[in-house]
Order: sequence, then C-alpha cells, then structure tokens
Amino acid sequence: MNNISQYNENEKQIMRSIMNFIKNFKVISALKKANCYKESGIPVLSIFFYLLQLVYTKKSMYMNYQKCTGF
Repeated sequence: MNNISQYNENEKQIMRSIMNFIKNFKVISALKKANCYKESGIPVLSIFFYLLQLVYTKKSMYMNYQKCTGF
C-alpha cells in the first residue's frame, strides 16, 4: 500500500505544479490571444490542464479513463 499512496502523492504534487505554472505564466490570457476558445462545454483551460497532466504523469487517456471508471 505504500507504493500506491506515494504514487498518488507524486500525482498530486505534479497537479499542483501544473496549476502554479498556469497561474504564474497567465496561460489563460495566452490561450485567448491565440484565439483558443470554445462556445460551450468544458472550458479550454480544463482541457489544457488535463492534457498537461497526462503528459507529466506519463499516462494515456485510455489508462486515465480506466482508472476513473474502476475497470
């Protein structure tokens, strides 16, 4: 069980680092200047955060889906 809790703590630290990066470098305004927006649905920032999270936790969308659904 130690490995699982340590793995979760590493993921949490990575997510905090990504959020700090997004806030410090004002990614929201950069995305707007690049005309990266949506009319409805999930906000662009959430999608951007999710993709960065996948890259830095070395997961695929499929593996993340399996983890979330419990399969």
